[in-house]
Amino acid sequence: MMSLILAAIVLPVAVMAGISGFGHDVDGSAGPEPYVADDGRIYPLAGKPQPMWTLPATAFGAQADASYVVAADADAHRVVVLAFPQYHDHDGVPLLVDSADGKPRWDAPSRFEADDCVLGADPDLLACVRNDHETMLTIGILDARTGAIIDVTTAPTRGFTSRVEVAGDGFLVVSDYRDNQTRKSAVELMRFGPDARRSWVQVPRPGLQYAQVSSAGRVVLAHYGHGGAIVYALDSGRPLFDDVTATARLRAAGQANLAFDAVVLCATGFAVGYLGTDVGRATRTELYDSDGRRRAVFDGFAPSPQPAGAEGTLLPVHDGRGEVAGVLSTRDARLVWQRRLSVATFDLALIGGRFVVTDDVTIQSFPRYRRILDLHTGVQRGIVVSHYDQELVASDDVRLIMTSVFSRLRTDPPAVAAYRVVDGVLAWEVRTVGDDADRFSFDLVGPYLFRTTAVRADQPAAVSRMAG
Repeated sequence: MMSLILAAIVLPVAVMAGISGFGHDVDGSAGPEPYVADDGRIYPLAGKPQPMWTLPATAFGAQADASYVVAADADAHRVVVLAFPQYHDHDGVPLLVDSADGKPRWDAPSRFEADDCVLGADPDLLACVRNDHETMLTIGILDARTGAIIDVTTAPTRGFTSRVEVAGDGFLVVSDYRDNQTRKSAVELMRFGPDARRSWVQVPRPGLQYAQVSSAGRVVLAHYGHGGAIVYALDSGRPLFDDVTATARLRAAGQANLAFDAVVLCATGFAVGYLGTDVGRATRTELYDSDGRRRAVFDGFAPSPQPAGAEGTLLPVHDGRGEVAGVLSTRDARLVWQRRLSVATFDLALIGGRFVVTDDVTIQSFPRYRRILDLHTGVQRGIVVSHYDQELVASDDVRLIMTSVFSRLRTDPPAVAAYRVVDGVLAWEVRTVGDDADRFSFDLVGPYLFRTTAVRADQPAAVSRMAG
């Protein structure tokens, strides 16, 4: 569960290469949408992050010798923390703490051992899941006010690791496994209600190894980027879209000039992108509602795949050549704005509910140029120049936050860094060197940045909420 956030060399240079205007705002009155949990927006980090509070393993009593303590989920008021033992004969122990001061909200950790936990849509509920062995998982519904176990259900599974996500008023358990026949990675999907009762299970074809849920759109996506996708109804598990079926439908209709590209979830359901078999031709976006009915077809642009933003209605799109970027409203199939890019790219990320960020990747170890555009107007902000290994993960409305990978291959790398939106200049960075690179990890959970500190002989494991 604990992931190492690895670092890379940063190039804090502001290169103000231009993105020339193309077209204009279709609706200049477009304002910000309400905050949504999955859009990459975090609590402001104005300065170099320092621990605001620290929760050590000793707060878990019997798990005082835990090998690590991690934040599993968080909202504006609470953080779910799990302590995992040094010896892996037991799973983690959950505890709910206050997000402002880190003080426990329960009298003691819950008795339900878990691999992962998530806060429910009902603020009084918390769901946790564990894999008892390779063929069985257990999901527990806990009282978020006390930590008491309300309901427990076991279910057969083919997965070896499972995680849980909030899905409407219930929960979605995603279990990873490896298909023995194809040797491909795959996922198994199970929907549970707030009473821990399983309502449906689906096993997408092997190779679709990632999953995402939109509670607003009432849909679940299993996909492998451009390599295929299946969409299921959140409430029933009924298949709503399959790229294989869609491709066959296009060929039957004599539209072999279109090829499936990707599915993106949104608050109105989901969007399907197609690219012309001849580069730059016949690009298309199809908009579907929560029942899988096609609502609209928008030719000329295709959505850019993105892991965040599934609860909103604005999608970054491109023209199929990477020369023009824009934003499409899924409410009325309207192009809100479009701009011609000075450097072609198909990678457009929706970050923080306010920005579309381009990602111009050239050759490994070469700089990555990220041009920041306003989500609602297309107006260009700053340009961030970073190392190839730095990944854009969030925004606090003023800064873009990046974490890094492959730190053990580099010297003195920043584990996490922030760049100013207005000009792309480096605002601050946190570096881990030597043994620290293996001992610390930085993770964005809910609206906060956390530091996980692994146990060592002279200090217990701990998790800290970081503030700037």
